Amino acid sequence: MATLPKLAELLDTSVDELLEVQTAAKNPEGARTKAPALVRLVLKAVALAMGVGVTALTIMDEVEPRNAFCLLGIGVACLGIVQLMDGGEADE
Repeated sequence: MATLPKLAELLDTSVDELLEVQTAAKNPEGARTKAPALVRLVLKAVALAMGVGVTALTIMDEVEPRNAFCLLGIGVACLGIVQLMDGGEADE
């Protein structure tokens, strides 16, 4: 359970919000309203993972430049989708 606060901090959310997914699963109406927020969260997490992964692999000299650009492209695409979902508004 000690990892939940760390995960919440990393994803810039609260532990309560992470745990609400289970509550939303029990309440289909709540699930529909929380789904877009969860999708945004997952897309941001994928983008972060791609950036961290490429950085780590580059430091260890374990990634070809072409593959690194591909992974970074996935991350940028995820962030682009989040921006489109938000109507192009910048995060505050």
